[in-house]
Amino acid sequence: MTQEKRINSFPNFKLTVNDMKVKPTDIHLLALFSANKDALPLLSLHRWSGSFLNFLPLLDLLRSKYTPGTLPYHVIVPSLPHYGLRRSSGYRTHLNMLAPRSPYEILDQENLTQAEVEHVQRMYDFSVTGSSSILEQGLRPSTICFVLLSSSFAKLARIGEKFIEWSDSRYPLPLDTALALVGFYWYTKTYPRSLYLYHYIAEAEASDVLFAVPTSREKSFGYSVFPAENILVPEAGAKQVYPDLAFYERNEKQSRVRQPG
Repeated sequence: MTQEKRINSFPNFKLTVNDMKVKPTDIHLLALFSANKDALPLLSLHRWSGSFLNFLPLLDLLRSKYTPGTLPYHVIVPSLPHYGLRRSSGYRTHLNMLAPRSPYEILDQENLTQAEVEHVQRMYDFSVTGSSSILEQGLRPSTICFVLLSSSFAKLARIGEKFIEWSDSRYPLPLDTALALVGFYWYTKTYPRSLYLYHYIAEAEASDVLFAVPTSREKSFGYSVFPAENILVPEAGAKQVYPDLAFYERNEKQSRVRQPG
């Protein structure tokens, strides 16, 4: 099955939402809706440099295991603003992760477990040797955009490197999967606009408001930690900053960069 046929084998939706605060917003999503009236909604969010394609294996698994009547979830996989088949949301701020301002902020925290100490070291290594793309995309997004539009090999080198370094080395990403993710952005020519988010991040960081978003402190949510994540908020610190944190769970398996959802 080609990747296009695989994508089209799932229900795809493009909707226009009339938001009262901003202009009408176009939304793209894949979804498996359950016929079970007690099914729980499950929102699965990708991140840069991924896309909704990250979750096709999950949808394949659920479709093979359940019927619409027995599926316990409504699984919704949107394209995030500026990514792939989704344009701007109209909102200036979008945040779907927890992060300290810097790894140094948590080095002096007490009650760190051994696993967290090792994870902090990974985060420190990432900040020193693996985060230059954040500066490049934040300060000179147009330059790298034109480069990546000029060559499919340039795009493969750019994104492929992240798949190697940011994935759990115990579960290497299959070559076909990596090529599908890179090919999606090449054929749709939509990858450059995803980089401009980092320009706004650079502005926010310069104003010291990068993660000063109160919504996540007002709503109850859970937080899952995976061993290959480049960013970590230790459990004690997360509970202190987010009083409505419903659960904090450390998982030992991760096949790709994962987002809380």
